[in-house]
Amino acid sequence: MATTSRIIGGQGLAGADALRALACLGVYLAHAGHNLAGHSSLLNELAAKAGNLGVSCFFVLSGFLLAQPFWKAFRHEQTMPDLRVYAVRRLGRIVPGYVVCLGVEPGREWNRDVSGSEGQGASSH
Repeated sequence: MATTSRIIGGQGLAGADALRALACLGVYLAHAGHNLAGHSSLLNELAAKAGNLGVSCFFVLSGFLLAQPFWKAFRHEQTMPDLRVYAVRRLGRIVPGYVVCLGVEPGREWNRDVSGSEGQGASSH
């Protein structure tokens, strides 16, 4: 079932999917804002503000969700989760998206170079 049905402290975490989606959209806007240079300053400002808020919400929500298994164990005086199992599960969730991004980004950069938009807000990572 969807992650909103995840039980935390005996109650469902209603709205988590929507909140994470909004935070991710904000993170996307923060990064997309770098590509808006030379366009409307209002767009740049809106993207920057939405991006900053999205990044903050994303990190706070991520920290909260990542700490839940440990707080739950502490609160109920149970043994802490096995860190190896926890790390392997986290990697199993993170690595596929990371690999997709590694595959997509070179094509996006190539397209930017071919279309001649190089230097218009491209970040220098």
